[in-house]
Parts: sequence; structure tokens; C-alpha cells
Amino acid sequence: MEVVNYWTMYVIPISIQLLIAGTTLYVVRRQIINAGVTQFRQQWIDNLRNTLSDYCSLVRSIMLMWDPTNRDENKALVLYKDFEQAKFKINMLINPNEKDHIELVRIIEIIHKDTTDPLREDLKVNKLLGELTKCSQKIFKTEWNRVRDGD
Repeated sequence: MEVVNYWTMYVIPISIQLLIAGTTLYVVRRQIINAGVTQFRQQWIDNLRNTLSDYCSLVRSIMLMWDPTNRDENKALVLYKDFEQAKFKINMLINPNEKDHIELVRIIEIIHKDTTDPLREDLKVNKLLGELTKCSQKIFKTEWNRVRDGD
């Protein structure tokens, strides 16, 4: 009788409290980790969105710079440097293993080549910018769903 009393009075309640404390610690730790990942993922999304926006603006600016009446060599060099930098930054921000990200890089490579070609077709580049926008929106939607779901 005393053994049963000892177990019911001390061992079982203490074991239950330890189990609850361990479970609570595990859940809180996971929530803190997920909150950090979510915050960094949102910053990554914002960074990629801003860089893509800058890239599209630079494409349009460089297209205007090909007009001989509007050509300023110093400004063209600065624009081209920023253009290259934006392209490399996008390549470093994307995930090279995801299908939509691979498509984004493919579109950027074509835009990049066509934008720097003095014989380019502006309508083609504008169409590619539309494709770039759609592809990036798809990526942002997927990533937003991951942020929302805490993945």
C-alpha cells in the first residue's frame, strides 16, 4: 500500500510535470526557430522583389541609352554596371534547384543578351519583361505561401 501511495503521490505527478515541461520547451523552441526562418524568408522575398524591380528599370533605361541622340557615355557606364550588378544579385538570391527559379534565370539571360544588343527588337524585350514579371509573381506567391504556412 505504501509503494502505491509513494508512486501516486510523487513519481507519477513529477513525471507528468516533467513531460509537460519538456513538451512545452520543444514547442516553444520550434516556434522561435520558425519565427526566425519566416522573418528571414520575408526579407529574402523583399530583397529579390526590389532587385528584380531595379533590374527591369535598368533594362528600360539601357534601351533608351541606345538612342544616339540620347547617349551619354558616363551615364551608360554607370547604368551598365548597375545592370550587371542586379543580374548577379538575382542569380545569388534565387534557388537554382527550383523550376520557377530556373525559368527566371533563363528569362533574365535572354533579356540581358537582347538588351545589350544594339540591333535588338524592343517589342521582344518588352514581352520578355512581361514574362519576367509573371514568373517572379509566381515565385513570390509560392514563397508567400511558405511564409504563411510556416514552412
